[in-house]
Amino acid sequence: MLEWFIERHVISVFIILLGVISLMTLSVLNTVYTKLLKESKNMSLTNSSLLKNIKLKYENCYKLELYTNEVQAFIDKSLYEKRIFKIPIYRLESISIEAIYMCVVIGFLGTFLNITYYMQQDILNITMIFLPGIMGFMIGSILLSTKAFLAIEMKKHIFYSNVKDYLENTLKNKLDQQIKKEVIYENYNKMEEMAQKNIENEKNLYDNKENISYLHENVESIQYDNGKGKKQKQSAINDKENIINQVINEIIK
Repeated sequence: MLEWFIERHVISVFIILLGVISLMTLSVLNTVYTKLLKESKNMSLTNSSLLKNIKLKYENCYKLELYTNEVQAFIDKSLYEKRIFKIPIYRLESISIEAIYMCVVIGFLGTFLNITYYMQQDILNITMIFLPGIMGFMIGSILLSTKAFLAIEMKKHIFYSNVKDYLENTLKNKLDQQIKKEVIYENYNKMEEMAQKNIENEKNLYDNKENISYLHENVESIQYDNGKGKKQKQSAINDKENIINQVINEIIK
């Protein structure tokens, strides 16, 4: 088994493959952060779905009074939800860093296995013995130099600064002004409703006064009609009594 690994240079091939994967990861991260850095310079007009999502979440939290004191943690949470080829961005960052150390460690491990194998075979081939270690160290150095040249961490730091500055100094002030306007508008509407209710109450009071006055007039009219009717009835009764008395007097005579 060890002979198969050594003769086919499996460890060296694995180190090269790991280096290629790491370079691809660094390239993807550099592209992503370069684009995000460019978009973060003008947050108000950004076309990035990630930055739009950050703005929307921050705005909703602020309006609901769920104040985000740790803005960087808020940005981290939104950023690490981003996926590239269905892989979380934090996983790609981890791969790019771990690959550097893995190349060096696997290279030294391969050198140790080569020493063990060639000593058993009584073969002294310095180049072949130290090939995995040299390759692991070289590829690790290339990856580290590439990472430093692309300055991904610096781009990420500037991106964080731009987004944090916009959220704390621009969007927050804008939301404060908007909330103040909404409060003023709400108070104005309440005053309008109260004024309208007062007008309606005054109108109802005036209508009630008219109705009461009308009722008083009707009551007085009814009382007057009742008094007049009683007088007419009493007069008719008196007339009948007079007629009866006249008849009785004539009979007596």
